[in-house]
Amino acid sequence: AEMGDLIDGATLRASQLMKIKAGMVTQIIEASRIYMRMLENLLEHVNITFLVLESSNHSQIRNLGTKQNELAEEDMMRIFTEFIKTAFSKQKGIKIIAGEDLLLDIMGYTFFFGHGHLIRGNGKYVESVQDDRNVMIDYAFFGHFHHTRQIDRRAGEGYDKKLFYVPTADREDRGRYEKDKL
Repeated sequence: AEMGDLIDGATLRASQLMKIKAGMVTQIIEASRIYMRMLENLLEHVNITFLVLESSNHSQIRNLGTKQNELAEEDMMRIFTEFIKTAFSKQKGIKIIAGEDLLLDIMGYTFFFGHGHLIRGNGKYVESVQDDRNVMIDYAFFGHFHHTRQIDRRAGEGYDKKLFYVPTADREDRGRYEKDKL
C-alpha cells in the first residue's frame, strides 16, 4: 500500500523549501516510475492488489494560499494513481484500489486505511469513521506519522482491534515521536 507523503511539496513550510531538490511534478513522475518498476518485478512472481491513498498533506497543491484540505482534490497522489493505472491497464494479475481513504473487507475482517493527517486531538477519529460509515473497524492503518507503532484497542472485550502507524519509507525524522491522537 502507498500510504501517502510520497513526495515533499513546497506548500508546507518555507523552511522545507531549501531541502527539496525537485519540484512536486518531477517528484511524482520519478516516484511513479520507481513504483512501476517495483510492481513489474513483483508481478513476475505474484498477483498484486495495490492500495493507494490519494490524499496526504505533503502532496496537496495549496493554490492561492489555501489551507490543508481546502482543495483536497488538488493532490499529486491522484496523478500518481493515474500513472500507475495507465501503466498496468492491460496487465493481468494486478488490481489497483485507490481513494482518499479505503475501507475494505479482507477475509472477513474490516480494514481501514487512511493517511492520518486528518486526525485531530480528541482521540476519537476511528470511532467517528465507524459511526459515519456504520461499520466496526478491526484493523486501521495510518500513514503520516513518522514512527512505527502498534496500538491495541479494546482488547479483552471479546475482540482485539488494532491500529498501526506506517511511516514513509525514507524520512529524515523517522525516529521522532508524535503524540497519539487515535
